[in-house]
Amino acid sequence: MRKIFMAFLGVVLLLSMINPAYNNNIGEAATDNGETKGKAIPLTLPTKIEGNLEDYGSRYYKATIPDNGELTISVSNMPESSEIYVWDEDFEHIIAILESDDGTGTVKTSMGLAKGKVIYIVIEAYEEPFKYDIQLDFKAKANLEKEPNDTIVSSQQLNLNTITSGYLKENSDYSDHYKFILTKPGKVTVKLSNSKQGELYLGLTNVDEDDYDYLFTNPLKSGTTNMEIGLPAGTYYMSVSNNSDSNELISYQLELNFTPGTNYETESNDKKAEADPIKLNSNYQGFNSSRYDNDVYTFTLTKKEKLKFSVSNTVDYLSVENGEKELNYLFPSDTVSGTATKTMELVPDTYYVRIDGRAHTAYNLKIQTITPTLSTSKITVKNNYGKNDTVTVSGIQKGNQIKVYDKSSGGKLLASQTSAGTSTALSIKQLGQKAGKIYVTNTQSGYLESSRTAVSYKAEPSAPLKTTQVKITNNRTSQDVIAVSGIKKGDTVKVYDKASGGKLLVSKNATGTSLNLTVKQLSQTAGKIYVTNTQSGYLESSRTAVSYKAEPSAPLKTTQVKITNNRTSQDVITVSGIKKGDNIKVYDKASGGKLLVSKKATGTSLNLTVKQLTQKAGKVYVSVTKTGLLESSRVGVSYKAEPSAPLKASQLTIKNNKGKSDTITVKSIQKGDTIKVYTKASGGKLLVSKKSAGTSTTLSVKQLGKNAGSVYISVTKSGLLESSKVKASFKKE
Repeated sequence: MRKIFMAFLGVVLLLSMINPAYNNNIGEAATDNGETKGKAIPLTLPTKIEGNLEDYGSRYYKATIPDNGELTISVSNMPESSEIYVWDEDFEHIIAILESDDGTGTVKTSMGLAKGKVIYIVIEAYEEPFKYDIQLDFKAKANLEKEPNDTIVSSQQLNLNTITSGYLKENSDYSDHYKFILTKPGKVTVKLSNSKQGELYLGLTNVDEDDYDYLFTNPLKSGTTNMEIGLPAGTYYMSVSNNSDSNELISYQLELNFTPGTNYETESNDKKAEADPIKLNSNYQGFNSSRYDNDVYTFTLTKKEKLKFSVSNTVDYLSVENGEKELNYLFPSDTVSGTATKTMELVPDTYYVRIDGRAHTAYNLKIQTITPTLSTSKITVKNNYGKNDTVTVSGIQKGNQIKVYDKSSGGKLLASQTSAGTSTALSIKQLGQKAGKIYVTNTQSGYLESSRTAVSYKAEPSAPLKTTQVKITNNRTSQDVIAVSGIKKGDTVKVYDKASGGKLLVSKNATGTSLNLTVKQLSQTAGKIYVTNTQSGYLESSRTAVSYKAEPSAPLKTTQVKITNNRTSQDVITVSGIKKGDNIKVYDKASGGKLLVSKKATGTSLNLTVKQLTQKAGKVYVSVTKTGLLESSRVGVSYKAEPSAPLKASQLTIKNNKGKSDTITVKSIQKGDTIKVYTKASGGKLLVSKKSAGTSTTLSVKQLGKNAGSVYISVTKSGLLESSKVKASFKKE
């Protein structure tokens, strides 16, 4: 029946071309209201219309859409020989056709229409009368297709990131057309959902209808089918069409999402001339629209670089080319893991990456620069004793990440640090006490980690000696001795004259837990030596500074010391043969004891006075301390007793007897005193000597002289020296 009407419509259109006054005036000769377009019965939606049509009759209704929304037309009791058409205002597009193919009499269809849109509903009866009952329902809805949009010229513009609902029917509304505008490049994601069985087709084109991509929905069940594609800024068109033989109304939802970005491929990029320029060390996402879609990318190197190519295993083939030939390739689809990789070292040039993939699959592509391997000359390792070890890396850039591993691959990460400048020092609690190796990498910002550089490090220094382990004897007349204790057999002890550098004075291997080292001469004055220990398998320790005292001064000789033990004045110790600045000390004992007197020489000799050594004979112990040296040993020097107190004349009585021996009586003395009588005040002849047995004594002289005269008498008390002589006169016989 539709064929009859379409033939009739063709005649009308032909007549309208011959006579413009006849255009869009179907059935104008009829006289009943609603029987022509010009006499169309106005409707207000929603509404219900009823009526009767004779065979081969027509009735026109006109409606203005009150809002953006959905118009649903339901017809009951519709014979197979009748049809209902929905036209646009200009009668250029049939928006919908309702017909009963199976004679059940009930037909329903829906469509999306824009606010203010004028439509005409034309009811046609052909071979039999048609008593109709038509329900027109309208619901305001946003994001709905707006008929007519069945050509690219009438494409409905969509906003990005929206969902649009639409309807398709094979006999009338076969396809819906949309367009969208991108102001910047990015990824477009299209999701098409069909409500019923029946295959829908979506094609993406430009204004010239050059294909970019397409999709088909599942013809066996309802569901959603996705499509992703990278596009540059521009205007694009999509058509959704019914690809099934069914004349049922199929509703669908079209979701259009956009993610702006420069890290997506931009179709068309199938040739080198159309290649997408990409940056190294950035992620790119691409989309293969069909089995025969090639994507080509390009980049330029200005210096020699080592690169890692990574691509998803959804890609069948990747090749790397320059302007002349293919340089390398890989088959990502053969990779079990999600990503296939290839490493290449390339010289300065322009390169192209070609990707062949599977239809309607997304993939990720990344070309990364591998950070150059560090030179061993840029890495310094200090294996410290007693504090954290350090790894210093120089000649790098600010922001580089340095990592230190314990093995050439895998292993343990010992330290990681981001450089704040052109060098960085990493602290590690313990590398190892003995010599070993570490493996160091460098990662520049945005680059991949370099390969590992093996760096050897020395053993830790041995533990430094404590000063308490070292004893120094600075001898005067023999070799100096450095005694080291608390060490181990096999340790090597070294003695230096300076804290760093300097001269090695002596070195010796220990055969036990202690060791004596001898040096011919450290120095006469006090000083320091610097002692190290090297344990087996370790480095030499740091130097321990150990102070030593000066040598002792040379002791005085007894001949240099003269002592006068005075009776009535201070005793005097005279030291000769010395030097200015020498310090002389006099003690009462050979060691320890009491310091009696100390004095610094101002010349080559020195007198020291002591209030009282002792009345009797004794010894003092005298030392000398020369400038810069230690005190000498003490020399013992004997001194004599003090002289006895002289006798007084009142103690003496002399009798110059005639005819018998003369007598000299001495009183007020002590038992044991020795009295001596001389002829002269000094020298002379000893006339008589006698030890007193009591407090007085009488000495007998055979003949003093007949005439008056004098004798000279002394007393020597026990433990003392002889006193001076006192003159005693005597009378003549």
